[in-house]
Amino acid sequence: MRRLLIILVALVAGVGTLGLLELSRPTPVTEPTEITQTDTVRVLVFNRDMPRGTIVDASSLIWQEQLRSAVSATTLTSETEDAPYPSDIVGKLVRRDVLAGEIVRPDDLVDRASGFMALTLTPGTRAVGLSVTAQKLAGGFILPEDRIDLIHTVSGDFDRDGRAGSFSQTILENIRVLAIGDTPTSRVTFQTADQQENAASRTAEINMTGDTITLEMTEEEAEVLFSALASGQVSLALRSIDDHGPSRVVSILGFEKPEPPAPEPVVLPPEPPQQPAEPAAVEIEPEESEPTPPKRSVRVISGGQTTIVDVP
Repeated sequence: MRRLLIILVALVAGVGTLGLLELSRPTPVTEPTEITQTDTVRVLVFNRDMPRGTIVDASSLIWQEQLRSAVSATTLTSETEDAPYPSDIVGKLVRRDVLAGEIVRPDDLVDRASGFMALTLTPGTRAVGLSVTAQKLAGGFILPEDRIDLIHTVSGDFDRDGRAGSFSQTILENIRVLAIGDTPTSRVTFQTADQQENAASRTAEINMTGDTITLEMTEEEAEVLFSALASGQVSLALRSIDDHGPSRVVSILGFEKPEPPAPEPVVLPPEPPQQPAEPAAVEIEPEESEPTPPKRSVRVISGGQTTIVDVP
């Protein structure tokens, strides 16, 4: 019995010693994996914010280092930082507003042959020209990228009292100005980003006059404007720069679209008179006749002669 206890104590002591040795062993430190030069690639990105229509030049581009695994197959890449920019990228126009750091994609660029006004327009809108005078242009202080209201004025004897009067109403508001005469908006003028910044500072110090003004409108707004021009005069009112918002139709009084005429009732041709149906033939079954009773006869023998007599 004593020998068994000694063996058990020795086993417990051995197990405890092994546990202490494991706890005292230092934990190996895993060193962070370093990203090697072969794991990265330089991607072509925009170097600054640019509105659509801006010419892409060398100052607008930069090679930026990114992980090779995060780069798609269509991205423009380079192995060196001083690689020349692709010749089919420099000189094109951005077709949408881009931000600094965005990856340059060929689908975001268009040739310079594209019309700058088409690039200026917001998707879903139209460019509409309107003849104006210096008085309508607020003395020349209405500039591209301003917002204006359009006021319609008609004259006539509205009260039928023999005296002519006039009536004005705002029909459109927050309409964006695209161009004055042949001077387009400073945001899209086939210029580089540096040239646009210089042009914007000069434009703010001058006023503009011209014979036409080009406005950005939806299809519904253009219909209201042309209806107003056909029935009276249209004036322009400049809005505050802090009062810009989405454009909208304010009033269509007098320009309601005529309701389509009610469809004429369809007259169906009279149906031909129906012929009376012939009576169906009825088969008459013959009446059953009563069966004829059988004849009864009696044979009479008299004097050696036989006679048959029918009995009724």
